[in-house]
Amino acid sequence: MRYKFNEGSYTVRKEENDTISLMIKKTNQIIYLNSAARKILFDPNKTGDLDKFVQTLNVEDKEQAYKDYEELLYQLECFELVKIEKEEQESILGCKIAGEKDYNEIARFITANIKNQFSYSNVVNMKYYNPISIRTRQFNNNEYNILYFSEGKIIADLVVALPPKTSGFVVVYFNAVFFSKELNESDSKRVLKELLEYASKLFEKNFCKLRFHYFNEMQNWLLDTLENMGFNKVCTFEKELREDKALTVYDKFFDKNS
Repeated sequence: MRYKFNEGSYTVRKEENDTISLMIKKTNQIIYLNSAARKILFDPNKTGDLDKFVQTLNVEDKEQAYKDYEELLYQLECFELVKIEKEEQESILGCKIAGEKDYNEIARFITANIKNQFSYSNVVNMKYYNPISIRTRQFNNNEYNILYFSEGKIIADLVVALPPKTSGFVVVYFNAVFFSKELNESDSKRVLKELLEYASKLFEKNFCKLRFHYFNEMQNWLLDTLENMGFNKVCTFEKELREDKALTVYDKFFDKNS
């Protein structure tokens, strides 16, 4: 994997005990990096090739070092501190939970498809869906992006939120779903079903059900689809959002015996 640091995109604020803090010029955000990050950031040879860089390290497990630095570079890419030359990867098909390599692609996918007639999100501010925000929420176990791939490309993204671990709540919230504009209604329904089944398997051990909040006619297509998948109406809260806007709760229990 080849990479190149965008040296004009940050300034070094402080170096201490082999650690370093950087200020990102674009956002004035400060990030803190450990000694490993410092090594690749200030590589005197400016190698630009991860395989070659790892070979210069005095470590026994070169394979693990490669994985660690690969993950680090993808983290820094979210902050636009490094440009990674993408390599051709093995074609992915089906569902997977997002990882370090995916956050930039997720942000691009949502931007391109948020206005698709089959997509749904109650958040319209695109800053919410920038790579750093997406990664931060998933890293903190607040929100997960479950992706559906076809021919190595993202064609759908299901966003679910988890309650805080100490809260005692056992409900996973269906926050958003985005579909590629290339998918028709039938394909979108099929992919959504697979995403929900995948999410159920991921969370059924620690949670009991998936919840959807209905409050807008624009959600009608999605609601009809979810009801056909086993979501049931629980209750309606009148004037929950404003004087003339109610909120209806739909739940689907995880089938832990399947």
